[in-house]
Amino acid sequence: MKKRAGKRGMPILDDAGARVRDVALTRDSVSFALMDGRTISAPIAWFPRLLKGSRQQRANWRIVGSGIGVHWPELDEDISPVGLLRGEIPTIADHPLPHRGAPTRKTSRASAA
Repeated sequence: MKKRAGKRGMPILDDAGARVRDVALTRDSVSFALMDGRTISAPIAWFPRLLKGSRQQRANWRIVGSGIGVHWPELDEDISPVGLLRGEIPTIADHPLPHRGAPTRKTSRASAA
């Protein structure tokens, strides 16, 4: 992975440091405490599944791959801190909401007598 120096000379992208240690969710944001001491946050609105999830669903998360990402099993959402550091903002197309099926409409056909 390519590294760039940010403010104060700290690498912006560091494969070892950009690993999640802890997650904090508020009504408006998701924050990741990284193993190297940094904290990064993003608006929860960037993640439609988290936005629409219940408080209990949002609280059910797992750190995966020794910290390379976070997974919400009930919401089928995965977030990578490296992606956020790169400025990769997810789009709805990246995270489509599950299809719940279109409402069915009953029609009746009048039969001629």
